Order: sequence, then C-alpha cells, then structure tokens
Amino acid sequence: MRIANMDGDTPSADSSTASRRRTRRPHQKSREGCVQCKDRHVKCNEQHPQCRSCQKMDLRCSFSAPVPVPASMPLNPDSLMDLELLQYCHRRPGPGHDSVNLGFTHHYLLNSILSLAALQLHREAPSRDKWYARAVGHQQAALARARPHLTKLDASQRQALVAFSAFTSVYTVAEPLARPGRIAHTQPAFDAIKEIVHSCRLARSSRAFVQQNLAEEVAADAYLTYKYGKRQRVVPDGLDEQFPQLVDLRALIDKHAPSERREVCIDAATIVFTGVAKIQSDGRQMLPGAAWEWTIGVDDSFLELCIEENPAALVILAHYGALMTMEGDAWFLRKWPTVLVNYISRRLGDGWKEMEWPRSVVFGSSLEIPSPEHTPASDTRTGISV
Repeated sequence: MRIANMDGDTPSADSSTASRRRTRRPHQKSREGCVQCKDRHVKCNEQHPQCRSCQKMDLRCSFSAPVPVPASMPLNPDSLMDLELLQYCHRRPGPGHDSVNLGFTHHYLLNSILSLAALQLHREAPSRDKWYARAVGHQQAALARARPHLTKLDASQRQALVAFSAFTSVYTVAEPLARPGRIAHTQPAFDAIKEIVHSCRLARSSRAFVQQNLAEEVAADAYLTYKYGKRQRVVPDGLDEQFPQLVDLRALIDKHAPSERREVCIDAATIVFTGVAKIQSDGRQMLPGAAWEWTIGVDDSFLELCIEENPAALVILAHYGALMTMEGDAWFLRKWPTVLVNYISRRLGDGWKEMEWPRSVVFGSSLEIPSPEHTPASDTRTGISV
C-alpha cells in the first residue's frame, strides 16, 4: 500500500534519494585539522590551542602546546656516586677484581665491593666525607642482604659468599681509620687496640666459616686457597740468634705475662719474627702475607690480654705493627702501624726498651713518641684487593 502525499501524488524513488541528500550536513574537508579529528573522521575548526571538537569531547588536542621535556633526566645523587665507584673498581683492578662481575648477580657482594671502593676514595680525599658515609651505607646493605644466604648456603651463592667473607674482613680493618670528624682515629676516644683486635677476631671468624662451609669453592682459586686454606706453620731454625729482639720479648713475657698465658705470648712473638724472616728472604708478596699469618695464627687468649692492656701483650702487638710496616703492600693496613704503635707507646709511657725496635721500624730512626696526628706519607698505590 502506498501513502499519497498532500497533492495525492505517490513519491518516486528518485525524489526520496534527493530528500536524503538534502538532509546531510554540509561538510568541507579540513586539510590542516588536528590529529584527533582526523583520526575520528570529523571536521576540525582548526581553532588553537584546542579545536572545538576536542574541547567538546574533553580530548587533548594536538594543537595544544607540547609537554616540556627536560634536557636531561635527573639522576639520584647516590646512583651517580655508585657509577663513580664502579669506574674506580675498573680503573684499579687487583686481587678480587673478578668479583665485580659476580656482584651484578649477587647484590650483597656488589654492596661489599662498593663499600671498599668508597673507603679507598675517602682515603685518597679524606676531606670528602660523603665517601665514608657511602661506604657505611653499602656495608650495612651488604650485611642485611647476605644474612639469609649465610644460613641456607645454596650452591648458587657459594662463590659469592667466599668473596663476600673476604671483602667484609677487609672492610672491618679499613673502616676504623677512615672515620671522620669526632669519631676519627686522632680523637682521644679512639681505642686503637680494641679496634685492631676486633678486626683480627672477625677475620678469624670469617676464615673459620669459609673453611667449614665453603672449602670446595676455595680449592678452585690459588689466592683464596692461600688465604683460607689449612696449612702447617713452619718456624725457621735459629730464629733467636737471628733476632735478638725475640730474646728480649721472652724475658718481658716471663716478667709481665700471667703464667698460664706465657706460651700464647711467646707464640705470638715467634709468629712476628717468622714473618720478618720470610720478608727478608722472599721479599714482599702479592698473596696475603706475614701480617695475615699473624692475624690468623695468634691465640684468642693473647688478643684478650691485649684488650686487658697487659704490657707484654701490648709490646708484642707493637711488633705486629712493625711487621705490617715491613710488608707494606695492603692499602687497608698502611695507616695502621703508625696509629697502633703510637697508641701503644702512649698507653705504656716511657721506659720500655722493648718498644725501641717497633718504633724505629714504623717511625724511622727517631725513637720519640709521635703526636696522635702523625701519619705516614701518602702512598698512591691502590687496588681492590683482599
């Protein structure tokens, strides 16, 4: 059925098509429209800074001003410092340098390595306390991250844990002499004896842990085998004849050491001159040398006598300082002889002829007790080593 129009005529198909064409909105192409309108295929009125269509649809118009981009992305100051520490490690390789790559997959090890690098940078520029603070921060992070692995001992962690143990023992002896300001080693409150005994004990504990739990990892590396492996100490013949100072120490021990501890004192003195004899015959070695042998060789009851400030024990400890001076290769030990022998000299006072030899070795020909501020000439040799 067709519906007629008002005039009674029936609309044709052509007239219906024409009607639809007449109802379309007039549209004019916009070649300069915004990106958003082009994507939506709608007319853009090209109004700046935001066209009407984008404004109506609450869209960000491409005519709007671009978001300012900073010339460079800001970096965390700590991140920049760590980049400098990594660069330092690569500039100054030494024993343990290969551990840097291992540290990227074991972050507690990387923290430990960076803490030592920071201490070395602080040593080169003591006025820059930021390096000391960064060293402490990295070491605290290393200990926190390593703690869970020290109990589980997964196979994937064993190699990293050996290196971590070595670096941590080095940090313990290097950190006290890096302290700035009111906690520096030149301050009256600094106790050099307690600090060096603490570092010795931690090094011994670290060695015992590695020997008991990580012996297989140590066996694969000659350096670590020397540092952590079990070996027999050999005392050379004629040591008393070669070093009359040892005879004087025996007499001092008989006079001042408790009878039940005289043997451990004699042993500590003997290890000193065994090391001196080795240095005189073999020269300085890259491996952990005579000072390390003394650290791991003395009995803990002797170290306790040092804490108690027994005169015989302190004189022997001063001889250990002389041994460190004669060896002289480890960066983390270089300031210790002057600090330690100076401190012991002041604690004992005058009148101890047995102190003449260690003081002459450490301070040169002068036998005067130096001031606490006395430090040796700077040594430019560096390297991340354990």
